[in-house]
Amino acid sequence: MARLMPLVLAATVLLGCSSSPRPSPPPREIEISLYTAPLYVDPRMYSLGANFVAAAPGQRDPPFLAQSANFEFVQYDVPALSQGRVPETPKLRRILDDFVASLEAQGWRRVGQGQSWYSYRFERSGA
Repeated sequence: MARLMPLVLAATVLLGCSSSPRPSPPPREIEISLYTAPLYVDPRMYSLGANFVAAAPGQRDPPFLAQSANFEFVQYDVPALSQGRVPETPKLRRILDDFVASLEAQGWRRVGQGQSWYSYRFERSGA
């Protein structure tokens, strides 16, 4: 057993010292979409946590480039969400406007609108 120990240590060191992957360059184009996660399910109440997220087009899973403040959908909003409709409320409009302003402050420029009221597209030159 004593003779195998150096080989195990050497293999561990060699495998552990591989060069770390280079971070991917930031995207030149992003889009805002909705990201939700169940908060709790109760016979009387169903709730989804949500936020607007900015990511490369088509990206649906974390990590995201940026995300808005969190908000919550309660039971009466869930049917609309399951059909892909998000009600535009003054609260959600404020959250989205703050999020868009923060992206623009970081150098992103709004270049288009998607199908949903919240789905803007942005570009950044020189990224």
